[in-house]
Amino acid sequence: MSYRSLMPRSKWPFWPLLPLTAAVTSWVLVGILQIFGYAFIERAAGMPFLLFLLVFCLVLSRTEATLMACLVAALIYTLSYANDEKIAATTLPLSAVDLKMFLIHPTTSLNILKFPVWPFWGGVALISAFFLWLFFRLLKGIHRTIQRKEFKVVLPKIAVGIGILIALLVFSQRYIYFANKHFEAADAVWAPKGVARLAHETGIVGFLLYTYALDRAHYGDYFGKATLRSDLTPDSIIGAAQQYVAPAAQTPNIVVVLAESTFDANYVFELRSTVRSPLFSNNEHTKARGILYVNAVGGGTWITEFEILTGIDSRLFGYWGYYTHASVAPMVRNSVVTYFRRKGYSTVAFYPIDGIFYNARKAYAKYGFETFVDKKELNLKAPGWSVTDEQMVDAVTNFARDRPAGPIFYFIVLVENHAPHPCRHFNSESEFITIFDRPASFAQNCTLNEYLRILDSTSRAQDKLLKFLQMEELRTGRPFVLLLFGDHQPHSFTGTGTGRDLDFKPFRKQLDPRFTYFHLMSSLANVVNCCGSAIPHVTFLPSLISAYTAKDVGDLYLAVNFFAFKECGPYLMRSPIVPGLYAKLEPAGNALQCSAYDEILAAYRKANLIGLDNGTIGKR
Repeated sequence: MSYRSLMPRSKWPFWPLLPLTAAVTSWVLVGILQIFGYAFIERAAGMPFLLFLLVFCLVLSRTEATLMACLVAALIYTLSYANDEKIAATTLPLSAVDLKMFLIHPTTSLNILKFPVWPFWGGVALISAFFLWLFFRLLKGIHRTIQRKEFKVVLPKIAVGIGILIALLVFSQRYIYFANKHFEAADAVWAPKGVARLAHETGIVGFLLYTYALDRAHYGDYFGKATLRSDLTPDSIIGAAQQYVAPAAQTPNIVVVLAESTFDANYVFELRSTVRSPLFSNNEHTKARGILYVNAVGGGTWITEFEILTGIDSRLFGYWGYYTHASVAPMVRNSVVTYFRRKGYSTVAFYPIDGIFYNARKAYAKYGFETFVDKKELNLKAPGWSVTDEQMVDAVTNFARDRPAGPIFYFIVLVENHAPHPCRHFNSESEFITIFDRPASFAQNCTLNEYLRILDSTSRAQDKLLKFLQMEELRTGRPFVLLLFGDHQPHSFTGTGTGRDLDFKPFRKQLDPRFTYFHLMSSLANVVNCCGSAIPHVTFLPSLISAYTAKDVGDLYLAVNFFAFKECGPYLMRSPIVPGLYAKLEPAGNALQCSAYDEILAAYRKANLIGLDNGTIGKR
């Protein structure tokens, strides 16, 4: 018996319901996944879409069915090709957000992928014509059905179609649920390479489903929120800025240092004794020092790199904001780097690992740096991520020796305190610097002390940079600004990555793992009046250091951040970055965003820092 003989004979076009029949099998597959385990999901995810094509090939021989099958196959192939090209260009796979932005700005996306525009628009024309043809055939079929009164045949098909559609939606939701469980357990989204592998294992359609769920859970407002009308006046911004800075209109040498995984353990943990460190203590050059609020938890240094260089919260870009170097960097128009370049600064970024890591070299070029110097170019021989902070600073100062006397803006990334912190240098409790003030295992106390041990190296690196800048001031007469800050707490203590092995929550004074530190030093006086006991967000720092070069308050970099600090403190947004990535954090209060959020977001857009297609910003 043929498949066709099972079909009711009618002029009503049966093929529109057939794609949904694959969903029935898809739904059953979810039950199989429960039996065989999460690992099976990687291979099963593509089955519904193969069955979709199989139904067309075996059941129907009509022209439209064949064309539809070819169209679906071509679509999946095109998405897979675009996915491979995006991974090659940015290290990250195609996501649901990419497709959304592609629909808004197709020409920009094609240019990024280096794909010619005319074949795309030619394909759009052909596909549009095909669907128009199908639409008129469907109307014709409906008209015939009404004329011949064949409702007994048509209505059951419609009912079955609706039922299968519901099954497809149920499958999609349950697939996303199982995908989240499996991907979190596998730590697949900890690094771009893992995300790319995940996209290949699940198939492009399955991965788009997964990222669609992430996007729906936390959509980025910078591109996604409707056009905003802001009541924020220049006087409000100027008034806020004047509370914290008095612009110096000078050109000091400026060095900003990102200290990997560095935070003040005295603030975060209940300790038996206070930990003393020059990183967290005032010196004769200290102008501001305290606790800093960051978005990254346990990892994701690139998030903080983006935020310190642009002054914009990465969460405003939703899923894109999690992979800033690859997803947002290509759209950066202005940054604190370009701000200093316009004032005559030589801008150099120093990186302690290979510049190809996570698209760093290309991203830093987009942020505006004239020169990017990685581990190889600094002639650092230490393998992998093992460059010490002292070695890094020594290499940077050697690089800068005998350079021209013009002003410099250096951005230095340190890496020594990167997690994990395995217990290797302590054999007994008597050797510890301090211990937790509650009962703890030797492994827990040792992990803490391994972290504290490395702080000494970071402190010595700070001291060497201070001496270098002081020598430069004697040589050139140019004053200096030195800013050090922590990018995130290491996953050794946050319950993510290898930190899952030990629980440090019982020792925490601060349950929120997004607190690090900052320390601003300068040979210039009376410029900064900040921040007391108030805690700034990392995005506030580039605006703060711009005060040393600004002619007046109106010349500050992204001065709206002073207003944001005054009105919101560190909590422009209180929600985590993206649910399901790194850590699932509860909001730090009932309000998910600051009351001045819309006004501040409108000011960010007006500043033209991030954009698409001749200055326009995508809005839905």
